[in-house]
Amino acid sequence: MVEKYNFQLVRYFLIFLLIALANGCMTKGQGEGGFSGPPIEAGKIVFLGFKPALSPGQEPALFNNPMTGGAVRSEPVSQSVTDIMSDKMYTLLLDSKDYDFVNLREIKKLTDPALFEESSNDGIKIIQAIGKAVSADVVLTGYIYRMHEREGSEYSAGSPASVAFEVYLISVKDGSFLWKGRFDKTQKFLSTNLLEFKSFLKFKGKWVDANTLAEIGLSELIDSMPLKSK
Repeated sequence: MVEKYNFQLVRYFLIFLLIALANGCMTKGQGEGGFSGPPIEAGKIVFLGFKPALSPGQEPALFNNPMTGGAVRSEPVSQSVTDIMSDKMYTLLLDSKDYDFVNLREIKKLTDPALFEESSNDGIKIIQAIGKAVSADVVLTGYIYRMHEREGSEYSAGSPASVAFEVYLISVKDGSFLWKGRFDKTQKFLSTNLLEFKSFLKFKGKWVDANTLAEIGLSELIDSMPLKSK
């Protein structure tokens, strides 16, 4: 019994040592996200919120993003989950960034309903039209690709939480992407990947739910946006 306990201590010590060595070998800023240039100059930013890549009833599939042209493996996400994510992101933006933000839900009645029709061919043009309709300089929007809930408890999960979403800052003037950010995370066992050690500490050794994982992702993306902080 004593030998088994000592073996566990040695094992955890080696894990700490490997993590410390890995961090020590990194140059400053390596592996860090964010934007190296000056903050975006904009008087008004219109927030369109998230859209689900796939809706309930659809099968998991490759989603052809109408804005980027890329294909992303996606799962169905309900509109209620999408709305909750949009509300959380908008609140974080108001609390941390120094801009005049306009929420689509607040100004939708002031604009032409035709501007909000879905189109797989001219997504950027629709976004520009919405921005011009409310005299905005930048549009902030994004897609949710996956919100897979944890199966099991916080101490014993049969299947971990897994989330993936992207956000974009788009110029109203010319439709160009000023910034793109993506969060794609599935909680993993520490024993299968030593690089998960920081996440293991952040989650306090527990299996988090999809909501908690998504909130962490939102905070990370907002922190890395090239926007002026308050």
